[in-house]
Amino acid sequence: MAFRRSLAKLDTRWPWMIGALVGCVGAAYSARSVWGSPQAPGADGPFHVIRAERADALLGSGRLDGWMASFFAGHEAFLLNAGGFPWLAAVLHRLSGGLLSVEASVTLIAVGSLVGFPAAVVFLARSFGLSGRAAGAAGALVVLISYRGGLGPIGVFRWGLLSHQLGGVLWAVTLGSLLRCVESTRSRWVYVASILAATTVLVAPVTAEILAVHAMLALPLWWFQDPNRAAVTRLAKAAGLTVGLSAIWWLPAWFTAT
Repeated sequence: MAFRRSLAKLDTRWPWMIGALVGCVGAAYSARSVWGSPQAPGADGPFHVIRAERADALLGSGRLDGWMASFFAGHEAFLLNAGGFPWLAAVLHRLSGGLLSVEASVTLIAVGSLVGFPAAVVFLARSFGLSGRAAGAAGALVVLISYRGGLGPIGVFRWGLLSHQLGGVLWAVTLGSLLRCVESTRSRWVYVASILAATTVLVAPVTAEILAVHAMLALPLWWFQDPNRAAVTRLAKAAGLTVGLSAIWWLPAWFTAT
């Protein structure tokens, strides 16, 4: 009986696993033009490299200030546009022991975000309650989306909107985690959702705004099907943790703007 239950569970997992795999392979194939190339893709790619090099230089000094006096008349690298993406590239460069240059680290994160997006979409689809087949189809077909203003090969390789692509992955897994906060009584989804949401704010603030709108549209409809005060408490806790974790960026930015 246990063996049959295992086979039944595996049978329900195969469709979405295959869909995610097909989508990831298709996304990797769409990135074949930059395989083995350390050059950051797209028109905005060099700007991401400049910010990442600044973050790498600050790692040794222990400072978080992103002021760049040598950039035109001066530029605050991480204030108006949060520094999550360049800091991630700088940390990856350091962890590689110098095997990856800063520019190669930026490229690797961009390609990894593109390849990982179908799997994130499958997770979101399953969080919405879609069947394994429907979620697998979503993961396999999402590679066909390519928008000049953000996600897909055009946004990454032509325009260099690298943080947008990483933000897209974070958008999918964060929204899926918030949906699971409503359904599941496990506290781990509260912490997972808050950490992912704060990371989205630090990596791609514009994506975080879109995420907030989508969450406000999706979560009430989900809650109305089964009103539950405990779910509201969990969401409020996740929101509070998100605000606190992301305060390292939005608080200085708010004080500077005002």
